[in-house]
Amino acid sequence: MKRRHFIKTSATGSALLFTSGAFAFNHSKVQDNKGKYCFQSARDIPVAYNVDLVVVGGSLAAVSAAVEGAKAGAKVFLVAQEPYLGEDICGTFRLWTKDPAVLTTDLGRAVFGNGLPSPMHVKRTLDNALMDHDIDFLYSSYVTDVLTNENGDPAGVVISNRSGREAIVAKTIIDATPRALVARLAGAKFGAYPAGKQIFKFTVVGNDLKQIPGLSAKVHTEPVQSTGVRKELPTTAPFQKLIFVTKPLNTLLGLI
Repeated sequence: MKRRHFIKTSATGSALLFTSGAFAFNHSKVQDNKGKYCFQSARDIPVAYNVDLVVVGGSLAAVSAAVEGAKAGAKVFLVAQEPYLGEDICGTFRLWTKDPAVLTTDLGRAVFGNGLPSPMHVKRTLDNALMDHDIDFLYSSYVTDVLTNENGDPAGVVISNRSGREAIVAKTIIDATPRALVARLAGAKFGAYPAGKQIFKFTVVGNDLKQIPGLSAKVHTEPVQSTGVRKELPTTAPFQKLIFVTKPLNTLLGLI
């Protein structure tokens, strides 16, 4: 990365593209507003990557989009919020797919082709998919802003992680976050969340079924596939219990 390549950010949080190091850092000032707010001064943010496509998200869909972009000849970078890939599978213990089309893809077969995958298998498979296609990526990085060019069009993202704030300039942005974070930062309009009773589903591991009004649950008996590190380890290791839970929001706290 050339040291003269920077993004100029203003105190209002917007970010514009520049290629000059002429902007200096200034100290933030706290205004007299009962100490509740402070305002960040304009400053330079280094451009860490300049790519054709940036994919924001660490899910199976995000990795699939990144891989397909690389296959099409694009230079791709992926930003994952979690410290691992496969958050939609590993973080929820939804170790299965109900979409048969997933198994028609190379990545889908690698993840689900041998039965219920272990979380480690998912993480390793997605990591390898990116590395096999020369896709750079970062864990534990959060998008804080959307870059715009001189025409006001999206031109990349600003991320924050242990290295501070960095910019990724990109021709195309794919938002694969669970709540469309990048689209919201870019000003996209969304409909109101539907009012009324909501039903939530989640999976727990190792607990007994609990009898709570409004709770519907079942024990999953299919073993989770796991490849042992040592030869003496078994090739399949079922969880003690994999419980699928469906319950209304108002009884959620009773299960915790």
